[in-house]
Amino acid sequence: KESILLQPTFQEVTLEEASRSALAKISIRNQTSTPQQFLVFAVDISQMDAEGNVVLSDKPVSGNDYALANFLTMNPNAFKLKANESRDISIEIKNLQDLSPGGHYAAVVIKGIPFSVVENKQTILPALSAFLLVRKKGGERYHLSLKSVAESNHLWQWHFPNQLNLLFDNQGNVHTVPRGEVSVVDI
Repeated sequence: KESILLQPTFQEVTLEEASRSALAKISIRNQTSTPQQFLVFAVDISQMDAEGNVVLSDKPVSGNDYALANFLTMNPNAFKLKANESRDISIEIKNLQDLSPGGHYAAVVIKGIPFSVVENKQTILPALSAFLLVRKKGGERYHLSLKSVAESNHLWQWHFPNQLNLLFDNQGNVHTVPRGEVSVVDI
């Protein structure tokens, strides 16, 4: 089975307040019978709505305090892999003053590039991505609240619902996971 393997597809890196940078590593393996060449770059991930729909953006998002791609340096940023060859990609996360405290997401994209272009012939090139969550220490704000509780669309209910939909709102600057207990009582 021929494929291109990328590991890990998600990783979390902590950027300590006193450090100048942090490192992450991605491994790629060409499990095909043909040589491949790749270009490596980062794109910001931004959250568009309360449901957390994710958008990969290769252009700067205005007013995005959580942009991360500009603080990442990939080494190498272009390379070739022979058949059944592996390579590690080193990612340096720079701790600059412009990088705000809290959680930041980016996708590291490894995109195939053709060795040659044949006129009037379409080519499909692979593109792989790995998500990167960077937590910059110092100045974190935790502020998770329950925004709404949705029972059902019925005006009157004669029994307590079996299922409730809870919508949480994160007004802080770090990635949080709701844990704990929510008590719902009838009138």
